[in-house]
Amino acid sequence: MTAENSLRDLGDGLVLRRATREDADALVAFNSMIHRRPGTSEPDVGIAAWTHDLVARPHPTTGPGDFTVVEDTRTSQIVSSLCLISQTWSYAGISFGVGRPELVGTLPEYRRRGLQRAISCFERVVARRFIERRERRAVIQLHVEQLHFDRCNSL
Repeated sequence: MTAENSLRDLGDGLVLRRATREDADALVAFNSMIHRRPGTSEPDVGIAAWTHDLVARPHPTTGPGDFTVVEDTRTSQIVSSLCLISQTWSYAGISFGVGRPELVGTLPEYRRRGLQRAISCFERVVARRFIERRERRAVIQLHVEQLHFDRCNSL
């Protein structure tokens, strides 16, 4: 982890940060285990391939910086992650940018600590600031109900 990609100290050795290309293998392993089929101990090879494509291969809209992670600095382990995939949608002939949250997950032993809320709140603030800068395109972030976006208003 470097100072440039560190976004917020969450306490207890946990840091919210943007992923880097060096995180590719760790993100592939993390997501393939978090999103594996219930009742199995094997990593999901489809999720592993998708994560690898998004973070390590040239992709038209997504790269390592589109993954926000929580790292336990005591173990250098990714313990929570969310990928925001940029897309352009159109409604009634009007094109607009969309940030679609995908590959959302947290290790079981780190759950119920508000880590996904911290990631989601950060992404919402980024989207709000982008819109406030009055860029040519608007960013609409899809809300995932279980992530409790309403708690982000205090940021």
